[in-house]
Amino acid sequence: QASRDEAARERNIAGAFVWEGTGIDGAELWLVDDVVTTGATVRAAAAALRAAGVRDVETLAVARVL
Repeated sequence: QASRDEAARERNIAGAFVWEGTGIDGAELWLVDDVVTTGATVRAAAAALRAAGVRDVETLAVARVL
């Protein structure tokens, strides 16, 4: 997504993640990403996890684009 602006990244990643497992209700999870540019990917992944019943999603990134 490097060539897209922030709005395009949000549109492109929307709905890309879904949890298909079980036993996640009320869980507290860490979401790890290598690089965060706009945060669109971690927001979309966290939203999918919350929709599946995760209570709390924390994020950790190795690097952030400034």
